[in-house]
Amino acid sequence: MSLLFSVSLLSVWLLTAMPSAAHWDDLTTAKITVQATSAQISLIYPGELTAFADDDGDGRLSAAEIARNREALQNFFQDHIFLKNDRDQTGVLTVQSHRESLAANGTVTGKIAPKTHTSLLLNYAWLEPFQNLTIDYHLFVPGTNDASCVATISHAGQFSNHVFTPRKTTLELGPEGIVRSAAG
Repeated sequence: MSLLFSVSLLSVWLLTAMPSAAHWDDLTTAKITVQATSAQISLIYPGELTAFADDDGDGRLSAAEIARNREALQNFFQDHIFLKNDRDQTGVLTVQSHRESLAANGTVTGKIAPKTHTSLLLNYAWLEPFQNLTIDYHLFVPGTNDASCVATISHAGQFSNHVFTPRKTTLELGPEGIVRSAAG
């Protein structure tokens, strides 16, 4: 009788725990590197968010699709991920494929993505060095309350992790690292 009870309990646990833990479809990951006059975000995100640029409909953006749709992608990301320096200036955004980054710089990071996700680079640039940076993040699959972006941030010689959610969209960075995280 105890074996049957254990199997039943395990089945109930698996049926209730698995759906609540499986959120890959609405998960984004970001590696954010902040330097004196620039910030780069290596982003892996659900491909459905940029379906407008997915010319072949495979759920991912190729380097050619990114190149053909660069202006539309830059406008899209400017509307969803805002980076401002301590003078309230928004960085100039360029969108690159990892292949373009490799050709230009000889290095690339964070390019592995599952078939449901797209991987690309967002490069933000300012004319003058800055000390503080505010990231206002709103790139979430519509209609999902549990969507999130897990970010690793390299700034001021430190590494930190942060999770952006629809309820926690703003992160402020200063010379000492994370200054404040808040709802947007």
